[in-house]
Parts: sequence; C-alpha cells; structure tokens
Amino acid sequence: MQDNLLQEVLNENTTAERLRELVKSSDESVCIAIAKNPNTPPDVLLELFYDFPVDVLNNPILDFIILENPNFFAELYEENNSVFDCPDVPLFFLKWAINQPDKYIHLDIAGSDKLPELILELLAEDKKMEVRSRVATNPKTPNHILEKLAIDEDKYVRASVAGNYQISNHILDILAIDKNKDVRRHVPYNLNTKEDTLKLLSQDKSYEVRGAVAGSSITPHYIFENLTKDKLFYVRKMVACNSNTPVYLLEKLAEDKGNHVKQGVAENPNTSSNILDKLATSDNVKIRESVAKHANTSQETLLVLFKEFGIKIFKNPGIKLITAQNSDFLYQLYQANGDIFRKVNLPLYVIEWGIRHSDVNVRIAVLSGYNYIPESCLKKIVDDESSIVRKLIAKSKYASEFIFLKLAKDACVDVRTAVAENKYSPASALEYLADDEIALICKLVAGHKNTHFYSLEKLAKHQCDDVRLAVAINQNTLQTTLQELVNDTNSIVRRVAVNKLTKRLRK
Repeated sequence: MQDNLLQEVLNENTTAERLRELVKSSDESVCIAIAKNPNTPPDVLLELFYDFPVDVLNNPILDFIILENPNFFAELYEENNSVFDCPDVPLFFLKWAINQPDKYIHLDIAGSDKLPELILELLAEDKKMEVRSRVATNPKTPNHILEKLAIDEDKYVRASVAGNYQISNHILDILAIDKNKDVRRHVPYNLNTKEDTLKLLSQDKSYEVRGAVAGSSITPHYIFENLTKDKLFYVRKMVACNSNTPVYLLEKLAEDKGNHVKQGVAENPNTSSNILDKLATSDNVKIRESVAKHANTSQETLLVLFKEFGIKIFKNPGIKLITAQNSDFLYQLYQANGDIFRKVNLPLYVIEWGIRHSDVNVRIAVLSGYNYIPESCLKKIVDDESSIVRKLIAKSKYASEFIFLKLAKDACVDVRTAVAENKYSPASALEYLADDEIALICKLVAGHKNTHFYSLEKLAKHQCDDVRLAVAINQNTLQTTLQELVNDTNSIVRRVAVNKLTKRLRK
C-alpha cells in the first residue's frame, strides 16, 4: 500500500489536486517525493519548505514559479530562515540570498558552516560590518579570507577574526599588534595564540589587554607570575580569578592590598582551605561571603561564618561532602545559629536531616520555618512523640489527606485544633473532628470553608451556641439547615440564619 502511494507521488502525471491531498501523509518519504514533484502547487511547496528545504529547492518547477512570482524565494525564506544551515543548499539560492538588500538574510547565511568558499568570499566584501563580522567568526571561513578581514577597517570585524579558533598563528600575530586595544584583547583568548605572543601582550600598554592575558586559559605560569606584580588591581584580580593560576601565586595574591584581588582569590575554585581560612578574617564582607560559599572552606571556618551568613552557607557545594564525612556538622551549625533553621527556606537535604534528628528542638526548628516539607518527610514524623512536632505538621499546607486524617484523631487537643484551623485541611478530616468533644474544635470545623454540608447538618444541632452560629455563617450550609436554625434558641443564631436565607432568596 505504501509502495503504491510512493509510486503515485513520484509520477509526474499525478495532478496538483491529488498531491495536495497526499501531502497530509505522515510518511517522510512521501513528503520528500511531493517536494520534488514538478506538479506540486507553490503553496504546498511553501508548506514543505520548513522540513524539506533542499528537496523543494531541487524541484525543476521552481524556474517557472519564479517567472510567475518573482518573490517566491523570499516567501520560502520567510517560511524557514534556517535553510542555510542545511547541507547541499543549491548555489543559485545562496546567490539569490547575498543579492538581497535585507541585512538579516545576509547575517543568516554568513553564520552557516555549510557554505562554499565562493559565497564566503562574496560575504567578506559585504558593506555591512555585522555581516563581515559573522563571516570572521564562521569556523568554515578559510585563512586567506580571514587574513583579509584581519585588516578590515572596522575594529569589530578584526576582533571577530581574533575569536575564530581556525585562525593561523600568522594572522594572530598581525592582530596582536593591531592599533586598537579592543582587537588586541581578544587575541589571548584564542587557543591558537603562541606563547611568545602572550608574553608580548602581557606587556601591552593597555591594562585591558594585560587583563585578557591574565584571564586566558592558555597563559603559562611564568607570565602569571609577572602579572601578579602589575600596578593595576584589575590585572592582578584577573590572575586571582583564573582557574589555571597555581596555588603558590594564589597565596601571594591573598596578601594583596586590594580587596578586589583578594575576593578573586576567595572565588577561585583552586584556592586551598588554608588560604580561605586567612581570608575569612578579612574586614571586607564580600570577601568573607565568598569564603562562605567556597567548596574548599574548612568546617571550622564555616561554623564561624554561619553566624553571619546563615542560609548562604547551605549553598556551599562542599557542605554535602562535609556532612557525609561528619554527621554532626549540621547539628554544630544549628548550635551556632539555630534561628536560621526557623526563618529560611532550607535545602531538602537539611530538612531530611532535621526531621530525623534526636533533638526535638531541631525537629521543631525545621518544621517552624518557611520550608517546603515533602509529604514523604512528614509521614516519617507524623507519629512523633512530641505533640509540638505533631501540631506543626498539622499546620502544614503540604500534608496529605492521610496525614490530616491521622492527626484529626490525635490524643492532643492542640494537634486536633491545629487541623481544624488549617485552611488546607480536607473535608474527611473535618468530618471526623465534627464529633470532637471540644467545643472550640467543633466551632472551627463549623466555620471551615472545606467542611461538607452533611457535617454542618450535624453541627447545627450542637449544644454550643458558638458552633451553631458558625454553621449559620458558613457558605456551605444548605438552605434546609438554615431553615432549622431560624427556630434556634439563640437570638443571634436565628438572626444570622434569617439574613442568610433572605439573601439567598433574593438571588
């Protein structure tokens, strides 16, 4: 069946109307064949151009369509402006693109790594700087074109050449002595830059160029050493921030007079714990904060900084490793600043630790905070020996119906009261509490927005006036129940019931 369908769409005698029907097929081979069929209508070719652009462009009918509609190529481009990223785009379509006045078409084609050299040469002559820059960064641009762009009149084009990793050392040497510092500062970041060129640029008159050498991943250590003596803190900071800077130089920079430099050391992933311990005593808060967030910071220093930075310590990537090696570390943090556990959004691993801890104060602190406590965690402590812990669970908006129902049966009045007060409590838990011996709990249930009408019917007969009043006020109370309360022994209950019935009848 499928073979017959394919033979039909390949047949040049198949009508346009039939091809229009067959294009709805989900079979890719059928759609490709339709894209190539000369009888396919132009609107169908436009529809297919997004998924099968090269097949459409190779359709022999295109010459005739262009005669009737000179804008057809532009319409195709609008359907799929990523067409130039496809391999084997016909040369005639590429030439059409570069002859268009639209800058954005030129930019789209100049960024493609599927272009023939001829097209790249033409685009390298484009009047628009942005297009030439795009050619300069194209990994397929050959070196003889890049060499020409390396002496382009526009500095942004020359800087773009410096960022092309396919560039030769010869062109990089030309750019390293460019008159413009914005061009020169791009050279150190190119992985093909020679050591001699980096050495030359490390002595550049522009601090931005020297800073680029200091920030490069390919700069040798001896050049780093020279740059640690630079008169400008910006250059020294770039060395301090570079992940390739050796530890002995980080130790030296940790003694730098500039706080920006020392902060760079505190943020460097290779900085040792000994260096970080020294930086933790800095009078600069940003430096201390960077130490608090560093994965290599020692336990002792983190304990000291926890008093100042609290929750930020939990964002330290080294904390989990520390706690794996020292199970008491989180408890030591709690002892250093227990209030933090009550006031912030704790990470899940801290919550899981806290609810399992033997110290009831830790469990209470974790549950007291503004924390998302997963149901899986709450289930583990729903039977906690502490009524305060169970009460805090009853107050949670993350508890499940199972947990609420269990706590509604709790022996502690405070726990049951917390369930009745919680706006997230389900009707099933409230139904159970409707029979509670404590009038206050019944009153809370009677006033709860989730209480079902049949529970309200029961509570309308409660001996406590306040409970029946709450029933009369509740929006879930049925009209039949309100009619019973109209004859209540309490005048306030009767008045509220009458008013509620009157309002409903008016509606």
